[in-house]
Amino acid sequence: MAKRPAHGNLIQTEILALLGAAGPLSRAEVAHRLNLGAATVTDHPRRLIGEGFLRELEPRASGTGRPRVPLQLVPDVAHVLGLRVAVDHLVGVVVRLDGRITTSSASPCA
Repeated sequence: MAKRPAHGNLIQTEILALLGAAGPLSRAEVAHRLNLGAATVTDHPRRLIGEGFLRELEPRASGTGRPRVPLQLVPDVAHVLGLRVAVDHLVGVVVRLDGRITTSSASPCA
């Protein structure tokens, strides 16, 4: 398997963060907001869709031309674990890709 350049991973992270914060956007809207070229915003979402991080929604008419296909983040495809270790307590959270906390726990340290 070919190794992807680090900047490719950064672009994908930016796309995921944008869609997580802004909600569904077309590829053209993603390109505009992130100041990216059209080819970049065609290739990276295709990979993210293939890996299950994004999904395409129903096309929406945009006046003239082809209908735009909104991309949506799939928030449950991965989770992030966060831990806070303090002198007197420990806090753990599990967070979806859209930032919603799914589980949290706090316990005192002995």
